[in-house]
Amino acid sequence: MVKASVELASGTLIDNRYRIQKLLGSGGLGRTYLVTDERRFDEQCVLKEFVPTRRDPEGLEKARLLFQREAKVLHQLAHPQIPKFLAWFEEKQRLFLVQEYLEGKNYLTLLNERKQEGKKFSEAEILRWLQALLPVLDYIHRTGVIHRDISPDNIMLPTGEGETGEALPVLIDFGVVKQAIAGNRDSASSSGKPTAFVGKVGYSPPEQLHFGQCYPSSDLYALAASAVVLLTGKLPSQLFDCTAMEWQWRDRAQIGETLGGILDKMLIQKPQFRYPSAADVLSALSPVVPSRSWFPLIANPKSTAVIPASPASKTPRLQQSPEGIALSPQHRRNAIILGSVTLFCLGLLGIGWHSPYISWICKPFNYCARDREFQELYQQTLDDGTKARLQTQKAETLKTLETARDRLQQAVLKLETVPKDVTVYPEAQQMLAYYRHELERVDLRLTREQTAAKQLEAIEKQAKKIERQIEAAASKRELERARSRWKKLLLQLKQIPNNTSSSDRARTLRDRYENRLSDLEAQIERTPDFATRRVLLQSEDSIPLRSMNFPENSWEQ
Repeated sequence: MVKASVELASGTLIDNRYRIQKLLGSGGLGRTYLVTDERRFDEQCVLKEFVPTRRDPEGLEKARLLFQREAKVLHQLAHPQIPKFLAWFEEKQRLFLVQEYLEGKNYLTLLNERKQEGKKFSEAEILRWLQALLPVLDYIHRTGVIHRDISPDNIMLPTGEGETGEALPVLIDFGVVKQAIAGNRDSASSSGKPTAFVGKVGYSPPEQLHFGQCYPSSDLYALAASAVVLLTGKLPSQLFDCTAMEWQWRDRAQIGETLGGILDKMLIQKPQFRYPSAADVLSALSPVVPSRSWFPLIANPKSTAVIPASPASKTPRLQQSPEGIALSPQHRRNAIILGSVTLFCLGLLGIGWHSPYISWICKPFNYCARDREFQELYQQTLDDGTKARLQTQKAETLKTLETARDRLQQAVLKLETVPKDVTVYPEAQQMLAYYRHELERVDLRLTREQTAAKQLEAIEKQAKKIERQIEAAASKRELERARSRWKKLLLQLKQIPNNTSSSDRARTLRDRYENRLSDLEAQIERTPDFATRRVLLQSEDSIPLRSMNFPENSWEQ
């Protein structure tokens, strides 16, 4: 078995070309070095060493094949916001990949710097950040590549300014890149053994971490998780509620409802309910982007479109006169006809602009009265649904949760009324599926809350009965029975879930009942049993017990 490789020392020459300067970072799959290319006037590059987890011959061969496939994929990527692929090679059973070096800081470093000043990233900054990165994801996904390791430390802001006047974020570290194969079911080898599941806990979605499956929406989930971390300044472990299996971040960020709803949809646990592509997220973001002058929505740096010069005009020249330009009779008739047709069309357009019946006029302008009606209904429903979701997250009482659930149900009913022949129908269907999913989740929570509340109510009623039993107890045995029932109540209180609104009340009752149980224990210790009572009676009265007349049902008998 081959020994695991050790870190390369500074000054080491690799492939008779790359001189190691320093270690930039290391992770579970390899190390990254800053090197100089001695064949290109000591130009700085990034040298990535792929370190397989298995070092036996079979493991090395599999790693080599995967590494070659990754190098081929990276070689095909050409985007200004992805470091350029330069070379790959193998030396002494070490696998290396060379990429362009960019000077700058990753966003995790930038966030930590801001946190030291008591600041975070603003909503406007995250909007521009998303608008800059989503085209990159759209590009690699259309190429058939899924990144699988998106996080703030794998997105870098280069030093300096770009062509647009401000540097664009760059997506780095394609070390665990995956080709999107049809069905994406290549997570198991031919031997039936699953391959290593890769990703970053807290950022990667559950289908990737638990089952090795990944889709374009998996990268969108990780991008949204990164955005939420930048907005709140909190780690995913501080924002994700593992008991409810959902993100709880909205109350920690100053953000509008629209962007918040978009990020929430990107963070849904089930992939089928997320946005299917980066282009869909860009479309959803377009109404809330404050300005498009910062950079285009989808950049195409290779576009070289040139508007050709118009050919020489063959229309008759206008007659010139000292007073100005005069129209010929033919041109005058044409102008009258053209003006009449224009006025007629404008009249039709004015009628069709607000008419639900002349769709061939209003449809091209997306301004039919019917479309407008359901567009307004959709926007209002979207606002109501977002508020209802936020209300469910902040609900602290059962009544508040029931009210929020009813509002969400109303949003679902309204979206179901959107007909197929209006332009907003596809968006309404997406949100309908999303709200239905949210409604199922709220219903489960509501059932859990109602069950806990009923359990708590029953426990309190039982406690009152036990108190009456203690007050009426005429023997030590009856007190011991009451103690046993107190212990059962305490066990029932501990079974009430901590993620319900009844949990605080349950903890308060548990403390009270434990104190009451301690008092009962002391009372039982002070209460003599039957044998002790007989001795006390004999010693106090010096009267034989046999001579005393006890009722037949007396416990002293």
